[in-house]
Amino acid sequence: MPSTPAVLTQKGCRYIPHVLALHVNQEVIIKNEDQETVHNVHPLPKFNREWNESQTAGHSAISESLPGGMIPVKCNYHPWMHGTFAVLQNSHYAVTGHGGTFSLANLPPGTYTITAWHESYGDQSEQVTISGNETRPSISSSRSDLRSLVPRFAPGFWARTWQHYCTPGQA
Repeated sequence: MPSTPAVLTQKGCRYIPHVLALHVNQEVIIKNEDQETVHNVHPLPKFNREWNESQTAGHSAISESLPGGMIPVKCNYHPWMHGTFAVLQNSHYAVTGHGGTFSLANLPPGTYTITAWHESYGDQSEQVTISGNETRPSISSSRSDLRSLVPRFAPGFWARTWQHYCTPGQA
């Protein structure tokens, strides 16, 4: 688990990043950088306690640990403000960049299940095998066996909300 906290920033009445990937029980720090705007942070986990905390401008950051899973988060003051905490149990994950690109580097040889998650479209999975002959084992969106996994939408719009993660040895 990383020793540094994951950071979610409220700025311009948006959650940045829109999808925040972190480990189970990793500390998450939530900041309000909007100078004169009150926000609140309202995660909606399926199976664990829900919480809701207001945060005024200049208010100290909120610090929490989150259970595993894809956890939607919203601001009750601004209905367009929403994002997702992607709380994962392994260290092999990436949030796509513009155009749907991603890379999972330094993977040991083996068979992996790569799952792409989208807040509107759910999960899609593909099997990928990395041989022991590769000098820099990685999986990226440029692999031909993964091209169907990530739909191509307008750069930086839908693509930014895809979350990729892999599970070693699940065939």
